[in-house]
Amino acid sequence: KAITQGDHPDVIEIDAASNNGVNEVRDLIDKVKYAPINAKYKVYIIDEVHMMTPEAFNALLKTLEEPPAHIVFILATTEPHKILPTIISRCQRFDFQRVDENDIITRLKYVLEEEKVDYEEEALAIISKLADGGMRDALSILEQCLAYDRHLTVENINKVYGLLSNDEKIRLIKLLLTKDMKNVLKTLDHMMSLSIDLKRLTQDLIDVLKDVIIFKNTQDLSLLFV
Repeated sequence: KAITQGDHPDVIEIDAASNNGVNEVRDLIDKVKYAPINAKYKVYIIDEVHMMTPEAFNALLKTLEEPPAHIVFILATTEPHKILPTIISRCQRFDFQRVDENDIITRLKYVLEEEKVDYEEEALAIISKLADGGMRDALSILEQCLAYDRHLTVENINKVYGLLSNDEKIRLIKLLLTKDMKNVLKTLDHMMSLSIDLKRLTQDLIDVLKDVIIFKNTQDLSLLFV
C-alpha cells in the first residue's frame, strides 16, 4: 500500500530522462550504502534507463557488478537496444508483451459498467486498436472520449481522434482506384481541414487493403481483421 501511495522510504524511482549524468549516478551510489528503513531491500527503479549517458552507465557499472546485499535495481526501458551490453549482461531481463486487444476490451467494459456509462461495442474495439497494446493508453483514451461526451459512440471517438469511419475509408479507396488525382487531392485537403490524423488514416487504409488481399486469395471472411 505504501508503494502504491508513493510514500515507501525504501522504494526510490529515478527518471533517467532528467537525471542521466555522472553526477546524479555518483549521488545515487553514495546513497546505496545505507540500509533500508522499513523493508528487507532498498529498491531503486530507474525509468527510461536508455537515456543515461555512456559515462553515467560506466559509473553505475561497478555498483551493478557488486551491489550491496540489501539493494535491488530495476532498470525500465522501452528501448533495450540502447543499453550497453556490459549493463544488460549483469541483469535479469523481463520483456513485457502488449496486452491482447480482447483483454483491453474486457477491462474497458468492466470500467464502463462500474461507472454506469452507455457505450457501443464497436467503440471499444476502436479504443483497443488505438491503444496499441497499452492498457494505460486505452484508459486515457477512454477518459478523453468520456470528457467529450458521457455516451461512448464510434462517432464521438472519430471526432475526438480525427478518424474516418470504415465507410469513409472505403469511399476514399474507391476514389483512389479511379486515379482521379484532382478529386483525391481535394478530398485529402478537406480531411486536413477537419484535422483528420493522416498517419493513422494511412495505417487504417493498409489494414483495409490487407483484408482485400486476404479475402481475394481465401474467400474466407473469418480471416479478416477489419
